Amino acid sequence: MDNEKLLSQTISLLRFPLTLGIFFIHFYLAKIGLTIHGVTYGLNNPEWFLYINVYFSGILTAVCVPFFFWISGLLFFYKTDFSLPIYFKKLRRRFRSLFIPYILWNIIAVLWTAKIFIPILSSLFTNASEIKLNLTFSGLLYTFIDNSKGLFILPDSLQPATVLPADGPLWYVRDLMILVLCSPIIYWFIKKLKSFYLLFLYIVFLFFLPDNYFGLLLSSLLFFSWGAYYGINNIDVIAHFRRFKYAPVVFLFITVLDLATYRTPINPIIPKIGEPFGIISFIIIASWLLESGKVKVNKTLANSSFFIFALHTLILGDIAKVLFIAFGMPENPYALLIFYFTVPLIVATICLGIYLIIGYVTPLLCSLLTGGR
Repeated sequence: MDNEKLLSQTISLLRFPLTLGIFFIHFYLAKIGLTIHGVTYGLNNPEWFLYINVYFSGILTAVCVPFFFWISGLLFFYKTDFSLPIYFKKLRRRFRSLFIPYILWNIIAVLWTAKIFIPILSSLFTNASEIKLNLTFSGLLYTFIDNSKGLFILPDSLQPATVLPADGPLWYVRDLMILVLCSPIIYWFIKKLKSFYLLFLYIVFLFFLPDNYFGLLLSSLLFFSWGAYYGINNIDVIAHFRRFKYAPVVFLFITVLDLATYRTPINPIIPKIGEPFGIISFIIIASWLLESGKVKVNKTLANSSFFIFALHTLILGDIAKVLFIAFGMPENPYALLIFYFTVPLIVATICLGIYLIIGYVTPLLCSLLTGGR
């Protein structure tokens, strides 16, 4: 197949594995543990258990969200002569594919969270009594922007480290909508400054990134712009990335170095160096697997990726607790390791099943929840 079709197939092939990687980011067992009836499990384990968690939930999968921003930037400008009419046409499409699902999923997240106030269920949730209601108009608005000021106010000890909507992972969609709105400015910078614009962003990303929401948005801007650069300049991504044939080896080395320097002063910069190599590596490997006929794109998995991405954190914790009890509440680190790798796969299977059921029973709702994907 030609490289244009191969790139499309490669992106489709990678959507589900990248989404599954985000599951592991959110199931960082050795760091966040699993709290059941006030007791937290999974934290007091040997160092090797921690390092396995760090590698799979903090290092190897760290490339997943930047990769999605890269894909979004590429596809937004791909094979398009950008102009104001085209910009507004794209905004209308993104209203359906981003804004409507964003609103619907955050409403679902609010309704799902509200279950902790049902008397028969509240005793099952730790700190439920400490959550305060904020039934105000501003609380409703903040639910879609910064849930720490939303309808349900968590105690300070449970507040997330960054600004998240009610359905936490959809911060990606929120920030992507901001980038889409700013796309004419991004287009102008790429056209005028060319690769110097990307170099500037990358230097800021490496050395001057603030540890707050603005820093998160800047990193999103970098990877969205990098993808946009290929789309705007009609660069053959497959051919270009294959010039860096040793990128997978470099990426693997960087991930090992990242693990080896864990908790050291030099560590924070290492994953920032590794993430671009990770994107290049995944494209190289996936395109080779497709071209050699070793794998094929599963359309169901590719099409369901956004649905399971939006759903997974709503049920991940609850299902993990149920499975932990079903496993006999294991404290052996080897049993916990099996548990750590099993739970995201089971949750992904459940999310996929829900997607298929909704798609069969009410295709319109499924289309709205996935933005017509």
